Amino acid sequence: MSLQISELEHPSARRKFITTAAAASAGLILTRSGSAVAQATTIPQFDAIKGGYPYTVLAEGVAFPEGPIVMKDGSLLFVEIFGGRLSRLLPNKKVVTVANLGGGPNGAAMGPDGAVYVANNGGIRAYPNALVPDGWNGGWIDRVDPETGKFERLVDTVSGVKLNAPNDLVFDGKGGFWFTDLGRKHERFMDYGAVYYTDLTGKKTTEMVYGIPQANGIGLSPDGSLLYVAVPVTRQILVYEVEGPARLKQKNGKPLTRVLCSIEGDGIFDSLKVEQSGNVVVAWKGADPGGLVVVTPKGETKNVVFGAPISNIAFGGPDMQTMYIAAGSDSNGKILMARWPRPGLKLAYNF
Repeated sequence: MSLQISELEHPSARRKFITTAAAASAGLILTRSGSAVAQATTIPQFDAIKGGYPYTVLAEGVAFPEGPIVMKDGSLLFVEIFGGRLSRLLPNKKVVTVANLGGGPNGAAMGPDGAVYVANNGGIRAYPNALVPDGWNGGWIDRVDPETGKFERLVDTVSGVKLNAPNDLVFDGKGGFWFTDLGRKHERFMDYGAVYYTDLTGKKTTEMVYGIPQANGIGLSPDGSLLYVAVPVTRQILVYEVEGPARLKQKNGKPLTRVLCSIEGDGIFDSLKVEQSGNVVVAWKGADPGGLVVVTPKGETKNVVFGAPISNIAFGGPDMQTMYIAAGSDSNGKILMARWPRPGLKLAYNF
């Protein structure tokens, strides 16, 4: 097996990373069917680094951070699930509150009107089990003015059915957005997760997919033709073919579903983002040491060990290779920063 050395600049150090030109030295992975496939040759073997992937800590003590959004002024918006708020990390590393939303703000995205749209799980704290807490009455989608902090509830009920626990969202560049509903876990049974599409008013919300064990991270391919959904408990990425706003390719009257990857082992998948190359980068947590899983469009995978439980990421910087990371699943969460070897996909309405 031949090896190729490439270098990646990091704010605090200059490191060398090894990429493989053949199957990765870690060997093979198992697909959903149990067949073995070679590791991706395009995925750097970052987990070979002793101590994990290098990063810089920007903020600590944030209450379960999620949904990072890179802003043009150099600040970073993010939600705090346990804090019930939308927060802003300033360039001087000070964290300030933008809006106290209540519930459990779980994911966030910038809309075409300059507002931040937030998937709010309603206050579920026993993540990832999503056990229903006392007084919980479902989740909703918020619309927040990032300058004034004023917010309004966009939607909490679809066709007479209350949303369970909205988790993440992504705009399609045509004015609307897709969002996931994690579902909810009861003592002896579980409500399934779902995928919805809605407009900026929330009045045209459509259930697109139902019956996912849990629906978490969501993203679109660079050309917008594919919709990716992360399933935490099965560690799978599902793929749907997008035919337009609120339209997915159907088969036998149901959305055509393909499994891009299925990972054996411990831990769960969380939120995801997409690279300009088309690779999906999904947060992986609940298993030591935690990090990211990079998945090629062909379904080949590679683990990137950070040594920290990651919930979500965002790409930014002039070259879209600065990665901002929401890490930690408790009240002592962190915002991290790292340099990524490939540019991330610029989201529809970000800066």
